[in-house]
Amino acid sequence: MRRQGKRKGAATTPAARELRQFVPYLLGAISNQLSSGASRHYRRAFGLGLTEIRLMWILSVEPRIPASRAAEIMGVDKAAVSRALAGLERRKLARVMPDRRDSRQRIAELSTEGRRVQSEVMVVTRERERRLLAPFERAEVRALAGLLHRMLASASRVDAFDPVALLGGGQKGAVES
Repeated sequence: MRRQGKRKGAATTPAARELRQFVPYLLGAISNQLSSGASRHYRRAFGLGLTEIRLMWILSVEPRIPASRAAEIMGVDKAAVSRALAGLERRKLARVMPDRRDSRQRIAELSTEGRRVQSEVMVVTRERERRLLAPFERAEVRALAGLLHRMLASASRVDAFDPVALLGGGQKGAVES
């Protein structure tokens, strides 16, 4: 395993040191790097994009749900889920049928082939997770997961304020469009 140390040429200004401790930046950087790698792996191995892969995961955990529920779980808009679902249907990885309880809704589920592909996706996903978490002890992974669950629960409150009011009511720093 590679030793973690200062990279040659790493910024040492106070702002750069602060950025390295800024949790939203770190989460975004980790997310971007993981998403980029996942996209390459899943496209190469399965010919599927991230939204399709994530939707398959949701359908494997919570089968027979409307696209609106899948969008809610995934944190994306319904149009993205509908496009991904259409792609899965074309490849015969998912089925969509009317909801007997609500004729306005359509229910989605993985097909037999979709469940097979999803199990292969999970092999790749678990290997990526194993490699990501390799530097950590089990107790650290449990603690990290607990912290991330708490952060996820509070994420919906992050934008529950008025930034203009926070800045004193004016449009300070606003860019003219």
